[in-house]
Amino acid sequence: MEKSIYQNDIHIFIASLIEKAISLNASDIHIDPQEKQVYIRMRIAGNLHESGYFDSDLLDLCIGKIKVLSNLRSDIHDKSQDGRFYFISEKTNERVDIRVSIAPTFYGENCVMRLLRPDNDKHKSFSELGMSNDQIFTFKDSLKKTSGLIIVAGPTGSGKTSTLYTTLKYLNHTNQNKNIITIEDPVESSIEGIRQIQVNNESGFGFKEALKGILRQDPDIIMIGEIRDKDTALAAIQTALTGHLVLTTIHAPNAASIIPRLIDMGIESYLLSSSITLILSQRLIRVFDYDIGLYGHRKGIFEIVPVDNEIKDMIHKKKTPYEIEQYLTATGHTLLRDACLDMYSRHVTTEEEINRISLDLQLL
Repeated sequence: MEKSIYQNDIHIFIASLIEKAISLNASDIHIDPQEKQVYIRMRIAGNLHESGYFDSDLLDLCIGKIKVLSNLRSDIHDKSQDGRFYFISEKTNERVDIRVSIAPTFYGENCVMRLLRPDNDKHKSFSELGMSNDQIFTFKDSLKKTSGLIIVAGPTGSGKTSTLYTTLKYLNHTNQNKNIITIEDPVESSIEGIRQIQVNNESGFGFKEALKGILRQDPDIIMIGEIRDKDTALAAIQTALTGHLVLTTIHAPNAASIIPRLIDMGIESYLLSSSITLILSQRLIRVFDYDIGLYGHRKGIFEIVPVDNEIKDMIHKKKTPYEIEQYLTATGHTLLRDACLDMYSRHVTTEEEINRISLDLQLL
């Protein structure tokens, strides 16, 4: 990448930036203004890498062009804005949907562009995500149910959205007589045959309001992008209890912590024990290519736990995450730590990567 750019090259510069991100299989491009220069960083295999810089006096021109592409307000500089546009690669002829987030910072507007590449996920399967054969069997068994709540947990960047999208494609393929509707913030990519709704919190159309509306659309399967508050959690639970299969995500460190997290939100334990049919937690781990000595793509590691009568009883009694995890260990469930060690024993990744994930789990 060139270290600096000229004003009349802004369009070419942005295009070359995206082309480079595509070639590196980067998931995000960060345009980060500092006091004297604007730094460019790209997230590759989960980590941010420095990728050049340009002069600060060209920041406004660059952000302004991205705003135009994303149909954002060019005259607003003191508020966050979100938009999107698509890009056709001249090198690969691939279409990439780009989600844009712009936010004001001390040195100017910061921009993050997330690259959404539908072609990459076209043939994604549960095994390609990283699930073991036993986990796939357990997960698919839960997807046969016509009602209940399935919750996927993990921090930001742990692959929850990929898991949900793979699940939706599987359900759409195996349940062609079912009406599947999603509520997302934002819609990451389109799935043929599924009705996808994007929330707009600024206009008062959040997850709760969207869910209330789509229940009149005769759905069979509903995906709610994320449980963020008590109202959304209650709406998801009530929907699951009234004869719908509901998929959603939540920020929780592991499967055992999902239930206490919802109780902390103010959800009654009897509602949770009655509605939840499966809990799943995941992380992304970097795969190491020993032939070339570098990390390549990332693969998921999973905890997948069907909610049996014993777990329902533990939920009802408000057992702690530690007590739930002790039960899961005693009954032979694969926990995230177990999945980490398995990846290392099969030489899929390195001790360094295992230590990084293990430290993350210990801190949570």
